[in-house]
Amino acid sequence: GGQGLISEARKLEVRIPAGVYSGLRLRVPGEGNAGLHGGPPGDLYVLIDVKPHETFVRDGADLHCELAIGFGLACLGGEVEVPRLDGEDETIEVPRGSQPGDVLRVARAGLPRLDGGGMGDMLVHLTIQVPRKPGQEQEKLVRSVGEQGEESPHVTPGGPGQVPAAKR
Repeated sequence: GGQGLISEARKLEVRIPAGVYSGLRLRVPGEGNAGLHGGPPGDLYVLIDVKPHETFVRDGADLHCELAIGFGLACLGGEVEVPRLDGEDETIEVPRGSQPGDVLRVARAGLPRLDGGGMGDMLVHLTIQVPRKPGQEQEKLVRSVGEQGEESPHVTPGGPGQVPAAKR
């Protein structure tokens, strides 16, 4: 077009560091448009878009997942396997008397921190599976546990998004 420049498409290899997040801009020096009047070329900026994971939700370098456990495991505690981002399984200890909403932390099982500050954690949020249609034997066992008196219904102030009075 008379400007002394030629438009050219090229493929570049760009090193993407571990731990990048959506919205991050990576600068590739000297790979942008040609400079004006014979000046040096500009920089290329690569905008990162990280796809969501099917199991984990990201919060910085930390990963969150939900683990549904049965009443027996919540009540008595025990070990359970949870997947890690690297494809391996991690054995974690569910404490005796675990409650819905309790969070178990697996240290350094998250993503690398971009600032070189180590690894994030994996936070496992517990939910309790309750059978919708318990069988006769299950019903007898649950009634027996309920008769011990520890499961009496009670109301506390609070609502969605509010901190229960016991935790204030």
